[in-house]
Amino acid sequence: MNISGPPKFDQPLKETTGIEGYPAKIETKVDGEPKPELEWTKDGHSLVPDDKHIKSFSGDDGTHALLIDKCAPDDSGIVLQLKSLNF
Repeated sequence: MNISGPPKFDQPLKETTGIEGYPAKIETKVDGEPKPELEWTKDGHSLVPDDKHIKSFSGDDGTHALLIDKCAPDDSGIVLQLKSLNF
């Protein structure tokens, strides 16, 4: 039986500092019922992974990660927004 409830960060986001030219990974784990939708944003706009420079991963266990292949100054300011369909 599934019980509805608000989303909860089991592993909160931590501030991540990237080094220019090297990869960086931003990771979190969130739980909720129904399954929360997550959206990565930059400067208030949706960040669409291109599977080259920026890749996004979602696991069945609620883990979500964003991988930046080679950090550049333009990559600063990426944040995660949580959208919940259950409230």
